[in-house]
Amino acid sequence: MKLNKLLPISAYAIVLCVFALIGQGCTVAVREGDGAAIKIEEASLAKVEAWEFGDLYEAVRIVPLETTPQALFAKLEQTIVTDSLIFVRAEFSADAIDAAVWQYDSNGKFLRQIGAVGQGPGEYHTVRHMALRNDTLFLFDNWNQNVHLYDAISGKHIHSSPTDGFQPLTGLNTALPIPGSANFLISSDVHFGDSTYALAECNPMTDYFNKILPQKHKVDGWISYTFAYPSISSFTRECALALLPMDDKIYSIEYKTGEVRPFARLCVGAPAPESSDGDSYETVCDIAEEQKFNRLTMLYASEDYLIVNQRFGSVIWNLKSQKGWHTPNRWKQIEENTFPFIPMLLTEAQPDNTFVCAFDAEDFKDYTHSPSHPLITLANGDQAIDPDGNSILVIYKLK
Repeated sequence: MKLNKLLPISAYAIVLCVFALIGQGCTVAVREGDGAAIKIEEASLAKVEAWEFGDLYEAVRIVPLETTPQALFAKLEQTIVTDSLIFVRAEFSADAIDAAVWQYDSNGKFLRQIGAVGQGPGEYHTVRHMALRNDTLFLFDNWNQNVHLYDAISGKHIHSSPTDGFQPLTGLNTALPIPGSANFLISSDVHFGDSTYALAECNPMTDYFNKILPQKHKVDGWISYTFAYPSISSFTRECALALLPMDDKIYSIEYKTGEVRPFARLCVGAPAPESSDGDSYETVCDIAEEQKFNRLTMLYASEDYLIVNQRFGSVIWNLKSQKGWHTPNRWKQIEENTFPFIPMLLTEAQPDNTFVCAFDAEDFKDYTHSPSHPLITLANGDQAIDPDGNSILVIYKLK
């Protein structure tokens, strides 16, 4: 069985995230000025609460993840959904960095934990990101600064890079495989010596490393875990998109040349904070707090949509219509017959405008208590949800 395409569990046809090789050589400078960058302004955004559910969504599928003694976790961080399998990266507790990976079938039935926490062969300290290339699952262990490879179908350990063998893994946020190459596109808050970067191309198995986009500010201590992680997302066959949390721009990265340029500017709320060269991230965060900058935290992209998480809410932007929506953070009260996208709970974006969200089971049950709730209606009926169980995956396909 080959995992050669991504599907939102059932019959949605998905193209595997495509990445061509990033240009070789030294760090590529960002072109100055906005140029032809899209400007996403307050006046172009509508309040999502005013829209009926069906106005934004084409289809929805609900997948409760089975709860067993071998599959218990507190906080789901990332998903990979294929035509036959679901991979979940989650933390054992809500306030600790102790993430591992579990495998489920397409209906949410638990199959196995991938690897284990420990120091033995194929074991890791904590998984900070996972990536799928063909039939191989890559688990990135920031603590030990190495990468573990597993057969994505059987879950068997294949190989691990040497412990402490790839220093740039410190602070890793996102890792995306580049097809036709053994390399990855990675984002990080790393700041040490010549390896200071926000975006880079690398091969953890060979120690190849090529910085693409420098980190704008020095990251101090644990503030990096909360605020500083850059975000990257697949976009087209020609480029990827990147977001730096303390900027108001989304950048495009052209695969062939490695050229980085502003793709979109979010003119929503106060402008990005201005700071002096050499200011630490903590200093910049203090300035942002004083200026009430609506800090950007995560970017998700599909062929037609940009979804940008912000501190006080999120933006859904339709690239075709050049219009968008403001969404509230998490559980803001809304009218009975409407339903926000809740992008703060996003765990995955796929090229065909399909997005995956993860709900806490108890919150999901409370939120959809009415049998006429549009989420339940659009998903073709209620399902038995254990309020004490694992997370509920909700797969949305936007129109």
